[in-house]
Amino acid sequence: MNKSKMQSGRLELIIGPMYASKSTEVIRRINRYRAKNLKVLVINHSFNNRYGSTNITTHDSTEIKCCLILDKLSDLFGVYVDRYKEADIIAIEEVQFFPDAFSFITTALDRDKKQVIAAGLIADSKREKFGQVLDLIPHAEEITHLKAYCSLCKEITDGCFTKRICQVADDKQVFVGTTESYITVCRYHYLCNDV
Repeated sequence: MNKSKMQSGRLELIIGPMYASKSTEVIRRINRYRAKNLKVLVINHSFNNRYGSTNITTHDSTEIKCCLILDKLSDLFGVYVDRYKEADIIAIEEVQFFPDAFSFITTALDRDKKQVIAAGLIADSKREKFGQVLDLIPHAEEITHLKAYCSLCKEITDGCFTKRICQVADDKQVFVGTTESYITVCRYHYLCNDV
């Protein structure tokens, strides 16, 4: 890699619906960079505790331990500035939950020349924009848009949409759940009211 590229930030976005293996892809990249002896600071949001863990955990229980749990990424510029400065790569799980994702990530890229891996949902179960993930697309060098298979189709069909299957007391956007709460579906089954 030439010197000018080493002095530039880089954003890798991993996006898609639930169950599309976004966390699996983040873990794969973290392990690849750690194998090169790069220092990877792994960030997870405090909301993401579906499996009773503060680690990055996939739906099949693969884990990356030693995550820094935050509510705001800007804490990396203050309380955790030493960990931020020493990191070669910042890996952010569930980026849609961070209210300051855009300002933090663009500052990390442009000012501090950090490499950032950010994974998250681009849309909620109503197919509405979720967090600031879509705002980051114009700043990304690499975008990996993963899909799952439709949970309801008999044939193999891409599942591109997350559908909430449980009723909740309020209709707030953030409702953390797993298979009891959400499925991934194709467009036909998203629009179908039989589920």
